[in-house]
Amino acid sequence: MSYETFQTEKPILIDTGIANGAVTARRFVGFDDAQITVKGTQAKGVIMEDADSGDTYSFASVGTALVMAGEALSKGVQVTSNALGKAVVAGQGEHINGVTKYAQSLVNHLVEIQIGGT
Repeated sequence: MSYETFQTEKPILIDTGIANGAVTARRFVGFDDAQITVKGTQAKGVIMEDADSGDTYSFASVGTALVMAGEALSKGVQVTSNALGKAVVAGQGEHINGVTKYAQSLVNHLVEIQIGGT
């Protein structure tokens, strides 16, 4: 059995916002309170639950969070958001939204990240 199965999250700060469009749990959210739709955009946190436009939602902004992987990710890599709000390896000039705590070899499965780039 893979350790990937046992990943948890330890958010230190959970905040709330008013969804600017529908948001999906376990995706990155931008400072405009919309789910990120442009690869490499800076995130303010990870959405904790689905919400419709105009509804209150919560997001983790400090600590660790589980986010949906948009590609296979190694342990300790800097990640950004893809156009679906999922974690992908950050490229040159893209915002670092987190660092993976563990590897996740499966796309569309959760991976634990340290929120932020450091």
